[in-house]
Amino acid sequence: YGKTANHHENRFAALEGIFAKGPFKIQAEYGQGKFEGENEVSNTGAEADVKIGYVAANYILTGEHYSKSYKGGKMKGIKVKNPFDFEKGTGTGAWEIGARYEYLGVDDIQMTQASGLGSETRMRGAFDCGGAVADTYKGTGAGCDLDVHQYSIGVKWIANPNVLAKASLTYSDYGQDVMPPDIAGSDTFDSETLLQTRIQWMF
Repeated sequence: YGKTANHHENRFAALEGIFAKGPFKIQAEYGQGKFEGENEVSNTGAEADVKIGYVAANYILTGEHYSKSYKGGKMKGIKVKNPFDFEKGTGTGAWEIGARYEYLGVDDIQMTQASGLGSETRMRGAFDCGGAVADTYKGTGAGCDLDVHQYSIGVKWIANPNVLAKASLTYSDYGQDVMPPDIAGSDTFDSETLLQTRIQWMF
């Protein structure tokens, strides 16, 4: 019936672990894989090697224990000792602080085109293609690389079983000048800082 228009082959493996003792826990993961895609009709394709990892540590200031909630291979939510009552204004809820390091590495990004060298505008972004930041990447040249290191600190308030609030500050280091994807212009940056907040109501 002819050639298949698109073919993808992704291989990825990861290992994750967690240790909890009293109000303290540490959690980590490392993984790596290879991603390949090909259009057999137009004879174009792309491939890349990917590595990811993180290490996170958390501590509950109000005395609740992770170890009591993580049993039998299940990770249940923290049971708040002194829930906050919004009507009466009593209780403290549970207060948690944490820090996290994350890494993303995309190596040897290769793109091929039937007509030889050609521009690939979808490669725009945080990639080092031969030491120069460019809006486009030529198809059969040297592989592009991406390395991102992220550092985060945060605080979480579990008011009661139905309400929680979070705030975190994340610093991302790209290690080189990069371009924001899908934004017109030639401005570059080598790092960014993100402040995130979240309020969650469960019912």
